[in-house]
Amino acid sequence: MSVIRVWIVDDHLLFLQSFGLLLKRLKFKSELDIVLETDNPEKLMYRGQDMDVVFLDLNLGEFDGLDYIQKLKTHFPALRIIVVTMYLETKMMRDAMKRGADGYLTKRSSVSELQSAVQQVLEGKVYLGDDVMVGSKTVKTEKTKTASSFNRYNVKMYLTNREQEILEQIAAGKSNKDIAAALYISKNTVSVHRKNLMRKLGATSVAALMKIAGELNLIG
Repeated sequence: MSVIRVWIVDDHLLFLQSFGLLLKRLKFKSELDIVLETDNPEKLMYRGQDMDVVFLDLNLGEFDGLDYIQKLKTHFPALRIIVVTMYLETKMMRDAMKRGADGYLTKRSSVSELQSAVQQVLEGKVYLGDDVMVGSKTVKTEKTKTASSFNRYNVKMYLTNREQEILEQIAAGKSNKDIAAALYISKNTVSVHRKNLMRKLGATSVAALMKIAGELNLIG
């Protein structure tokens, strides 16, 4: 990837502009191009295919950030979405990841976490910031999370409903063409979801994917 194409979506103008300036100062393996800074996530629906990473707040005034995570992942499954929010509660993080987010940072996260989040999600990994609330306690989450290291509960949390559907279809021996026809989506979309499943479960082949899914009780 020669250029990392980024959109930032937040309804606070000062944060929006400051965050963009901060991103431009960080060093990544590839050049970073901030294509758009906006408070309107609807704009993403028209150009999501042109983006690599979207930073998205959950509280966007009249817009629901969680809904847009799901919409974006449905239309652009290869897009990497990193939530940047004030919400520290585990429930919000779970909801965001279940909808398809690839990373979750709070607005208390450090600059080094931000840099790591971008690098990790572009490598196909899931990234969680340090500050995640469990009850009334703040816990430190592991860095560079891959689904193969998650416990059974967490793996299910990180699979979207569509990914679970496709996983079951793969387990039934269906081809990408058959899955596409059954779910009324394109073969390319199925292929992207399959790749996402393999990276989330840490599998390098379909056989390994089925083995891990079976061990984690993700398929019947």
